[in-house]
Amino acid sequence: MERIVSELADAGVDMRDIQAVTGHKTLSMVQKYTTQADQKAASRRAQTAREQSENETGKC
Repeated sequence: MERIVSELADAGVDMRDIQAVTGHKTLSMVQKYTTQADQKAASRRAQTAREQSENETGKC
């Protein structure tokens, strides 16, 4: 079940939708598994922003 939740979260599926699929009774139960996906998404956003900044700086 953990793997399914993690894969759905990595794909950007909303926690309430994950809850509907998995049958978890509370969002806090789903959140235990989605925290890592949130971390990965934040890391990807930060890396993208850094790369864009470097590209803009390199054009000058």
